[in-house]
Amino acid sequence: MRRIVSGAPGGRPLLPPPTWRSRSLAAGAAVMLGATGILVGTFFLNSLYLQDVVGASALRVGLEFLPLVAVIGLGAYLTSRLLPRAGSRVLAVAGLLLMGAGALLLSGVSTQAGYLTGLLPGLLVIGTGAGLVFPAATVTAMSHIAEDRAGLASGLMTAAHKVGAAWGSRCSP
Repeated sequence: MRRIVSGAPGGRPLLPPPTWRSRSLAAGAAVMLGATGILVGTFFLNSLYLQDVVGASALRVGLEFLPLVAVIGLGAYLTSRLLPRAGSRVLAVAGLLLMGAGALLLSGVSTQAGYLTGLLPGLLVIGTGAGLVFPAATVTAMSHIAEDRAGLASGLMTAAHKVGAAWGSRCSP
C-alpha cells in the first residue's frame, strides 16, 4: 500500500514550499488577496446599503455599479500603457492607495446622501485603484517565475483572488 504524505500522491505537496521563496509571487498574491477583498466588500456592503437603506431595486443597484465596472476596465487599459514606464510596483501601490481613499470616501457617506454625490465618487476612486492593482499585481507575481512554474503561479494568483473574494464578503458586515 502506498502512503500519501502532504495531501498529494508521492509525498509532493500541491504547492511546493520553495514556491514561496519568490518574493514577487508572494507579494503579488498578497496584493491580489487584499485588493479583491476590498472590492468584493465594496460591492457587498454598498449593495446592502442601496437596497436596504435607499430602497433601490436589485436592477437599479446593478446599473449603479456599472460606472465602477467601467472604471476598472479603463484603469486596466491605462495600466497596460503605464506599466513599461512606471513599473508594476508603483502602479500597485498607487492603486492600493486609491482603493483605500475610495473606501474612506464611502465610509463617510450618510444615509441622506444621494447616489451621485454620496456613493459614486467613492466607487469611481475604488474602481480606478482596482484597475491599476489587478494587472500590476499579476505582472509583479509572474515577473520572476520560470516558464515551467507559470501554471502553478497562475493557480496561486487565482486562489488568492478567490480567497480574497470570500474574505471580503465574509468580513464586510
